[in-house]
Amino acid sequence: MDRMEATKMKQPSPRIMNGAQNVTIINLQSWTQTINDELYLTIAADVAGSKGGVYRVLIYRSKTSGRDWSSCNCTGFFFHYICKHVWAVEMKQHNQRSVDYANNSKAKATSDTQT
Repeated sequence: MDRMEATKMKQPSPRIMNGAQNVTIINLQSWTQTINDELYLTIAADVAGSKGGVYRVLIYRSKTSGRDWSSCNCTGFFFHYICKHVWAVEMKQHNQRSVDYANNSKAKATSDTQT
């Protein structure tokens, strides 16, 4: 198994999920890009480390093949292929998509009732 497969298959422990709740996301950006003729959503975040410093989290999600992978430059990710920083960004992105969906649904429902 290579590192990418390990990253994709690894599920976070309760310790990582709990630790992710205390991670401060300093900067969060996302964009689409083509890698090897495949479209990916790329998410980049700078997060505050619990012992000082800043870590860079990168998440790549394929729009077509389902190939997803992530990375962080903290030592936890280096040894375990998952960390609280990656999980915090994943939760933030998931929650933001849910809020965006809810807002779009409300806006659509309002415009439908006004017509």
